[in-house]
Amino acid sequence: MFLATNTAGTVAPNMVFTLGPSAHLPTLSTRAGLGTISRSSGIVRFVQGGVVKTFRWADQVGFEIFAMSDDAAALPTREEFLTPFGDAIKSDADGWMQLDFGGIPNSCDVSYSVDDSGFVRGFTVFRPVTSPLLWAAIFALIRDYQFFVMWPGDCAPVVGDSGTPLPQGLADDFGDAIVAQSENDLPRLIKES
Repeated sequence: MFLATNTAGTVAPNMVFTLGPSAHLPTLSTRAGLGTISRSSGIVRFVQGGVVKTFRWADQVGFEIFAMSDDAAALPTREEFLTPFGDAIKSDADGWMQLDFGGIPNSCDVSYSVDDSGFVRGFTVFRPVTSPLLWAAIFALIRDYQFFVMWPGDCAPVVGDSGTPLPQGLADDFGDAIVAQSENDLPRLIKES
């Protein structure tokens, strides 16, 4: 399953898809304000703020983490968002960062959106890797801020704090949130889904 949100961070009830995330990524990235994605002949172009980034297309596993509050106190600033990733950040520009946890098999990309007030509303991890440092960073963000995480597969939303509010109707469609107790729960739940 792949879940879309609108720019207010709430779930659009008519936008739950059963196709893989790559089938809907161009539409979702545009609606979420992350940028525009186009794909042809194995080449993907991501346009954000007039900057064009070109990639070779490969099947990617990705998952979305969404902010669930318009209360700025519950969301991280850009700097607070970047902190858990620490030295793994190899580049960061225009809401797109590359992480390296020890070479090519342990590197991945993260796209994130910052609102006009400077708060991160959501982010996507493309090709998540097995490095415990990645999962520790994601867990720190869902534990300390109003985020929930979902990915393709059969899994309820995952939060790091039982007080994280979910959008209206989400629990009806996917079940009550699972509260992760540590960063080890995230890759385990992905494998189980």
